[in-house]
Amino acid sequence: EYTFDDSLLVSASRDGTIGVWDASTGSPKQNPYRCVSQARPIAISPDGSLCASGHRSGMVMVSKIGENFDDAKKFYASDKWITSLSWSTDGSYLATGSEDWKVKVCQISLIANEIAN
Repeated sequence: EYTFDDSLLVSASRDGTIGVWDASTGSPKQNPYRCVSQARPIAISPDGSLCASGHRSGMVMVSKIGENFDDAKKFYASDKWITSLSWSTDGSYLATGSEDWKVKVCQISLIANEIAN
């Protein structure tokens, strides 16, 4: 998924690797992050500052783009695979969909302080 200004591309792969790439050159912007479980949907916040990734384990990671993924806020939205992610237009909420057919909505301000610190 591209950032709002098309300068970066964030990717997720079956092996659990999340990468951030310079969209114009294709070169990595930071070291890839290897997750414990497969990473599938990726969603960039509307302002381009945060990246959310959904995982086979039901975990969702939210991190600042361009910073170490080790500092990402991790939480479980389901006990099933996260299959979709979508930000609200103002970036205040992140909706998750999972294999159990449930949709959950997370208020980002509740975890934003933990991401910022």
